[in-house]
Amino acid sequence: FMKEKENKSPKNKIVCEHCGKKIEKDEIIKLKLKNKKLLNFCKSCIDKIYDKIHFDEAAKYNLDDRTFVGYEISDERYNKIKKLKKDQEKKKEEEIKKKFKTPSDIKKKLDEYVIGQEETKKVLSVAAFNHIRRISEPKKMMAKSNVFMIGPTGTGKTYLSKKLSEILDVPMLTFDATTLTATGWHGNDVDDIIKALMRKADFNFKRCEEAIIHIDEIDKIAANKMELMDINGTAVQQMLLKFIEGVKVQYSGSEINTENILFIVSGAFENLESLKKSNRIGFQVNAEDEENLIENLIKFGMLREFVGRFSAITHLEEHTKENLKKILTEPKDSVISQYQNIFKAENIELKVLDETVDKIAELSLENKTGARGLKTYLDKLLLNIMYENLGNSKIKEIHISKDTLETQVPEIKYKKVEKKKMKK
Repeated sequence: FMKEKENKSPKNKIVCEHCGKKIEKDEIIKLKLKNKKLLNFCKSCIDKIYDKIHFDEAAKYNLDDRTFVGYEISDERYNKIKKLKKDQEKKKEEEIKKKFKTPSDIKKKLDEYVIGQEETKKVLSVAAFNHIRRISEPKKMMAKSNVFMIGPTGTGKTYLSKKLSEILDVPMLTFDATTLTATGWHGNDVDDIIKALMRKADFNFKRCEEAIIHIDEIDKIAANKMELMDINGTAVQQMLLKFIEGVKVQYSGSEINTENILFIVSGAFENLESLKKSNRIGFQVNAEDEENLIENLIKFGMLREFVGRFSAITHLEEHTKENLKKILTEPKDSVISQYQNIFKAENIELKVLDETVDKIAELSLENKTGARGLKTYLDKLLLNIMYENLGNSKIKEIHISKDTLETQVPEIKYKKVEKKKMKK
């Protein structure tokens, strides 16, 4: 858009680099490029450049900044941009509402990526559906559906939150509760969480307030580990409690309200008594079991007020061998398909045999590494194979058998070389 045009005018005449029109000296606006070269523009073209930036990528800019390349934007133009941004956001919200008319529509999308964990997907789908409605219809004052997830490592707690944010097209920030101290995140305060979230939201204030924040390892700040941790854990929970309820944080001269942010917390909570007695946590749990679970979370070291800020508590089950096999092959972004795409880019077909999938799932189950372990095994398995074979135009197929797991040597099929016929 800002392509420099050839300046054929006499040296004492200055023309706009974009439109070529003569510019009076008092109307010249100089725009410095990345290479530090100065170009001359007229006000009309600068306005067009401003419009181009703010109309096409308005969400990436803070509209409270009224200056652009050294001069003040007119009220008329500024208000026009502000209205356009508001209309764009409203249109986007309407599109999301039309796309997800029921919680089951959201769950169907989660099903494309997540194997198993049916009850948790239902809980998250309802929370997401309510989140959409709260954002698009703030006057109705709907309750927020924060989610408390309990489950062993490798069951997909963080992955579920990530996919949910992608489906809803909202920013997501993930961090471990262990990084928090009594005075805040890494010894600072809530402002640092907001700064990190703003970066995720491309510095769009409205999108920041519509985001999802996932706090993992929440069980590590329980207040019953030891005397020192008891004090720190309680303080951290109290700090997070205010953050989850809704606080107004100042950022770059503007105010961000965390009231509408959807919070999801998760932890393993090993040896939690309620989980031993019942696996029916989620939609199918009865009131008595739910009350027992809440009481046991409090005994574990969670504050009653903290647990009370989560309308849904759901338990993720450990994956079975069959589920782990499906995770490797069935989701849209399965681990195997990701590697196959790497080889496909080099015109090589990667085939992971069924016996190999079965063995990898078996190893992950034995070592209790869950879905996370599947990628670890494949990473180690395919590293040398990629190093030695990617870019080889003679290879047609690479087969990964059960034996390849031990030998690291795959079966390679090469392309047939056609013999050229000799002319008589």
